Amino acid sequence: SQGLQKKYEDVFDFANGIHKIAALTFINPKDVVNAFAELSIHLGDRFQSMLDYYEDNYIGWFRANGSRAHPLFGIKYWNVYDRTKNSQMRTNNSTEAWNRRISKHMTTDKKIS
Repeated sequence: SQGLQKKYEDVFDFANGIHKIAALTFINPKDVVNAFAELSIHLGDRFQSMLDYYEDNYIGWFRANGSRAHPLFGIKYWNVYDRTKNSQMRTNNSTEAWNRRISKHMTTDKKIS
């Protein structure tokens, strides 16, 4: 939302907290859950709604029995630790560049028959 964007631009501590959450992508996958738990304690209540969202979608929330539910997007799908360590591409920029080049040559006003 625009409120969060403005807060990100204007409040250094808020932006710094967001960067710390994003940095979890570079943590060894076996350490991500513990790093998230430590980060949650460090960031505290100010970031609780964002941490809840991240936990539900990327970490997995705690079940009543103490185990974690499977997140919507498993760690293996978004973590780039090994790719970074092995000097591999971390994004699909080459695919995005290809799509941009193709888009320049195509128009949306013509109907395909």
